[in-house]
Amino acid sequence: MSEQLPPGWAQTDIGTLGRYVNGRGFKEAEWRPSGIPIIRIQNLNNEQAPFNYSDEEHEERYRVRDGDLLIAWAASLGVYRWNRGPAWLNQHIFRVEVEERAVSKDFLHYSLKHALDGLYARTHGSGMVHIKRGPFESHPLMLPPLPEQERIVSKIDELFSAIEAGERALEQVRKLVEHYRQSVLKAAVTGELTRA
Repeated sequence: MSEQLPPGWAQTDIGTLGRYVNGRGFKEAEWRPSGIPIIRIQNLNNEQAPFNYSDEEHEERYRVRDGDLLIAWAASLGVYRWNRGPAWLNQHIFRVEVEERAVSKDFLHYSLKHALDGLYARTHGSGMVHIKRGPFESHPLMLPPLPEQERIVSKIDELFSAIEAGERALEQVRKLVEHYRQSVLKAAVTGELTRA
């Protein structure tokens, strides 16, 4: 990064800001119809995707709790905030143990989302793309002081809320436009459109 850093900011890398715990390689033979859900990448990309379950106890490092940051680093890349209850972490997903003395979980969440754009260009594999741990952890990030992180997160949340409100309004306009089109077509095929 060649940009001039604002006062109080530091240049660091992803690996410095947390510990990235890879999930367990659950085998299909271990899946059960009930128990604790096993988070697979499909469950991160689609909340309607069915879970596989485990009714056994596993190492504590594979346990996921509400609020945990998760990163899909293979197949499809993404950063997620887990809020669907206790679960087990499957392979190809990192659970982030955030270094909270340096970075807030919310700021790291947004920073990682932004970093994945740059990392995607460095993925490996042709069928199932993935990020290697070394390039992932050494990817540079700019880090503001904690109070500035809080201000940035607050502003992002505010702007994203405005964007979502705009998207909802656009969807309403699209529905009205489609309704108007249908009314015009109906009027055309029934003769109302050109009736004097």
